Amino acid sequence: MSSTIKYVQIFNLNIFHNYFLDTKEKDIDGNEILVVFDDTQKTGDLVNYNVADFLHIAPSQDTNRILANHKIAFKKTTDGATCFISVDQDSKPMIDSTGVTIDLLIYSNDTLFEKYTDINTSPEDLYFFTNDTTVPVANRINILSDVATSLDNYTITASVDLMNKYQALSESLTGSEKRSLLGVVSIKLDEIIENGQAVGDVTEFKIVLKNRKTIWQYLNDDGSIYAQTGTPQPFMRRGNIIPRDQDDAIIPYRMATPFDAFKYPEASDVDQSVKTQIYI
Repeated sequence: MSSTIKYVQIFNLNIFHNYFLDTKEKDIDGNEILVVFDDTQKTGDLVNYNVADFLHIAPSQDTNRILANHKIAFKKTTDGATCFISVDQDSKPMIDSTGVTIDLLIYSNDTLFEKYTDINTSPEDLYFFTNDTTVPVANRINILSDVATSLDNYTITASVDLMNKYQALSESLTGSEKRSLLGVVSIKLDEIIENGQAVGDVTEFKIVLKNRKTIWQYLNDDGSIYAQTGTPQPFMRRGNIIPRDQDDAIIPYRMATPFDAFKYPEASDVDQSVKTQIYI
C-alpha cells in the first residue's frame, strides 16, 4: 500500500499589473492603439511576467500553522500564488477544512512600485481582499472572469464591516508582519470547498493593479514648461507612447517613465492632475 499523499489544487491567486502587461501597437491602418491587458491575452502576454519582480507574497505566521495542520501546500507562481490540499482516494480533503481561512500577506519589493501603480500612497491605506460572501459584493476579490475593479474598493476603510474583519486579522499579525504591509488576501476555504465533498474545479481569483496615468510635462533647463500632454498618459514597461500636446501635435521627446519626478497637485490646483516632469 502506497503512503504517498495526494494533493489537488484548490485555488490560484492571479495578480496582474497593467504597467507590465499593456502594450502600444499599430492597427491595420497604421494608427497607434493602446492594447490594455485582459484575460483573453493571458497565454501569450505572461510568458515573461513574474509577480515577484514587484511584490512579495507570503502566508501569515498563523496561516503557516494552519497549512501544516490541515495538510495544505502553499506555492508561489509567476502569476501570484496557489494552494493544494491533501485528499483521499475519493478526492475528499483528508482533514476537515470547515472554518479555515488562509491569509496571504502582500508586500511591495520595488522602490518605484507606488510611482507606476495607480494606488493611494497615503501611509494609512491598506488593501484587504476576501472571498467572504458576508462582505459587500463591491469589496470581494474578483474571480478570473470578472471585470477588473478599482483597488480603491479594497481599502480597509471602504466599509465598516470590512474594517472590522481586517481588525480581527490585524490583531493576530506580528509587528514585523505589519511593517510595510501593502495588503492581505483572505481566502475562506468554506467558500470553495464543500464539507465532506470531493474537491471540485480550481477557483481562480484575480487582482488587477492599474498603471498610473499622469500629465507629462516637458521642461526647459530653467524649469519653464516647453510642452505637456493634452491628456494623462499611462506608464508602461512595453511599447512606445508618442506624447502629444493639447493640440494633438507630437512632442518630439521620449515618453515618461516612473524614474521621472512627480509633481503632486496643490489644494488650489483646478484640475488636480498629477504631473510627471521630464527635462529636455
